[in-house]
Amino acid sequence: MKIQTVLKNLVAFFLIVGTYFSSQAQFDAGADFVSRYLWRGQLLASGSALQPWVSYSAGNDNTSFEIGAWGSYGLSNGNDGTEADLYVSLTTGPVTFTLTDYFFPTDNQFAGSDASDGYFKYGDATGHVFEIAGSFDGTDNVPVSLGIFYNFAGNDDDNSIYTKLAYAASDNIEVYLEGGNGWYSLEDDGEDDKFDLVGIGLTYSKEIQISEKFSLPVFGTIAMNPNLDKPFIVFGISF
Repeated sequence: MKIQTVLKNLVAFFLIVGTYFSSQAQFDAGADFVSRYLWRGQLLASGSALQPWVSYSAGNDNTSFEIGAWGSYGLSNGNDGTEADLYVSLTTGPVTFTLTDYFFPTDNQFAGSDASDGYFKYGDATGHVFEIAGSFDGTDNVPVSLGIFYNFAGNDDDNSIYTKLAYAASDNIEVYLEGGNGWYSLEDDGEDDKFDLVGIGLTYSKEIQISEKFSLPVFGTIAMNPNLDKPFIVFGISF
């Protein structure tokens, strides 16, 4: 079955489900500034990056639907870590299912050597990778989340799998473990299909009170990638 047919069927499913949850519909938008773009244990931008997003969501406290776009653009180097993604997600209780279309132009390490910058090219040479994911997002009584992410189509011959286990130690502290193969696990001999531990980290977030009516959310992450034997420290601001 062609990629286009699979995607049309999946998107149609999410959209049909989404029409049942039209209450409390809202648009939202924002952006993050990060000192470095660290993603799933690997550094995608060596310098700072701006990461804008826009979303439309509908639903209620028990079940919700969301469709949105997310991007990353290097500030120190305009071609550093460039990315433009689309996604749809369905959340019911503490469980979320997400379909993501990642688009990596050829300057991004995940695009692959045969990738094309043409956005609407989905053949052998494409900058797209399509991922399906399921996650348990934790509850007040069980502050542990688990996500499994699978690249099922596009420019990833390994059909890479990524997993993340996180524990919310408090409202503003999260510790996590990341594992993966293919894209995420890079061996010294060039092999990249072995599942390995690719991230151990801690993220701390807080809001800096600027005025009585305005506060600025900030966060910091300290992480180690045992697979690459590299540490990372990242600072970010949300707008």
